[in-house]
Amino acid sequence: MRFLSADYIFPLNESPIKKGVIQIDLSGRIINVFKDNDKIKPNDIEFFNGILCPGFINAHCHLELSYLKQDTFIDKTEGIVRFIDKMRKKPKYSESIISQKIEAAESEMIKEGIVGVADICNTKNTIFQKKRKNIRYTNFIETYQIDEKKSDIAINNSLRLQKLFESNGLNAIISPHSPYSVTTSLLKKISNLLRKSDNVITFHNQESLTENELFRDKSGDLFDWLKSIGASKEILNNTNHSPLMAVLKNISFKKNILLVHNTYTKKEDLLECSEYHNRIYWCTCPRSNINIENTIPDYNLFKKDRICIGTDSLASNKSLSILDELKVLSNKTNFSLNDMLNMACKNGANALGYSDLGTLEKNKKPGINLLNNIKNQKITKKTTITRIV
Repeated sequence: MRFLSADYIFPLNESPIKKGVIQIDLSGRIINVFKDNDKIKPNDIEFFNGILCPGFINAHCHLELSYLKQDTFIDKTEGIVRFIDKMRKKPKYSESIISQKIEAAESEMIKEGIVGVADICNTKNTIFQKKRKNIRYTNFIETYQIDEKKSDIAINNSLRLQKLFESNGLNAIISPHSPYSVTTSLLKKISNLLRKSDNVITFHNQESLTENELFRDKSGDLFDWLKSIGASKEILNNTNHSPLMAVLKNISFKKNILLVHNTYTKKEDLLECSEYHNRIYWCTCPRSNINIENTIPDYNLFKKDRICIGTDSLASNKSLSILDELKVLSNKTNFSLNDMLNMACKNGANALGYSDLGTLEKNKKPGINLLNNIKNQKITKKTTITRIV
C-alpha cells in the first residue's frame, strides 16, 4: 500500500487538488483519492514536489518506423509531398536493427510516462514487442491504394496482417490511411470489414494545405504528384470538395473516429461533418506538423474535450514524448494546464476506449506521472517528467 502526495494532484475527473493524496495498492490500482491527509499517518505519505497526473496516452504513433530516427530523414518544413515521396523510397535495414529501434522507442515512451498508444501498422515488425504487454496498444492496420485496379490486393494484405496480429493475441483494426490515398470503392470495402468489436477507427486528415487544394480545386502539389504516379481518376476527380467528408460519407461506422493532424481543417469542415461530432476526436501532433508544414492547427475550432495528442513517428519527430508536445502547446496556445493534461490523458483514453486509464479515479490503474518545474501552473522548457507508477 502506498500514499502519494504532491503540491497538486490533477485527477482530471475533477478539479486539481492541492496537496491531495492518492492511495494505491502494490499493483498501482487506485484505492482512493483524498482531498486532505488528516486521516493518514504523516510517515506513510510519499510527498513529491510538483504535480501528479495520470499516465499519458499517445493518440498517434508509427512505432514500426522508429529505425528512421538514426537518419536525418526529414528536412524541416519540406512539405507533405516531399515527405510522402521520401517515405515511399525510405532506406532498408536489417530485421535486427529495426527490432532494436522498436524496443528502444517503446522504452522511451515508458520513461516518458506513456501508458497507452494508438499505433499505425503496415508491417508485422512491432508484434514481438507488443506481445510483452509493456504498454496498451490499439493497432490500426493502415490500408491505402491509389490504383483502383489494385484495391483487392490492398484489402487482402490488410486482412493477412490483421490475422497475424490477432493470432498473436493482439487487437487489430483495419483503417484507411488518408482521404487522398484511398478510392471511394476501397473505402466502402474497408467499411464492410469493420466489426462490432472494433470500437474506433482512425485516419490522417488535412495534414497539408495541398490536400485541401486536391479536393477543392483539383490542383496543387499533391494533385500533380498523385497524377505523376498513376493515381486513379476516382481520387484525382473526387466529387467531394472536403477531404474529411470524402472519407466520412463512405465509412459506415457508428463508434469513435480519431482524426489525425487536422492542420488545415477549417470551420466549414466542422459544420459539414456536424452529424459526426459526437463521436469524432481530433488528434494533434504539433512537433511533427511544425517539422513538415511549419504550422499547427487552429485549436479554437475544436472542443477541448475532443482534442488528443500524438507524437507521430520518429521519421517526422525527434522524440516519442507527449511532454515535448505539451511544451509546444504551452508556448503557442492559451490552454490551461488542466486542459492540456486532459488532452494528454483523459481524451485519448476516451477516444480509444481505455476505461481504466486517463483519470485518477478509484479502481482505475492509469499509471501516475510526476511533472516537475511547473511555473505558475504552466509547462515550461524546463519541465521534466518522472514515471512514479
